[in-house]
Amino acid sequence: MNDMQKVYDRLHTSYTLIVEKYLRIDEDNIDGALIRHSADYAFMGAVAAYAKQQNDEFELELIKYEFTLRETKAKELTARGTRATKDAVDTATMSDSELLQKRKVQIEYTYKYSLAKNILNSMEHQKDMLVQISSNRRSEMKLHT
Repeated sequence: MNDMQKVYDRLHTSYTLIVEKYLRIDEDNIDGALIRHSADYAFMGAVAAYAKQQNDEFELELIKYEFTLRETKAKELTARGTRATKDAVDTATMSDSELLQKRKVQIEYTYKYSLAKNILNSMEHQKDMLVQISSNRRSEMKLHT
């Protein structure tokens, strides 16, 4: 497992620590933050892309499962002599415990993707802040020379 996958796997449990690692800036590490920002941004962009991929792949799996389940439920209703109307199939499908569990998993994938996007968005704001701090430092240096 590479570093990107490790960060992805911990997004929901270690969000605060990850944010602290990639976004914290104080007076002592401004130069380091300026130097690292592009690499950190690219890395978190890769984490967000991976999160999107995981989310999309699971969504396809869920769609396939639900389609198959709907077919099965329609056949079961027909076999029992019940008309397999859209509403009847919907009701039978929505009460399936495995489908409900898969939807909970989908929510988790979406949540992790949202967290990764939030970090990336915060890094955009960080970039703007670093540019402003750097500009202010240059202005202060000119005043003192």
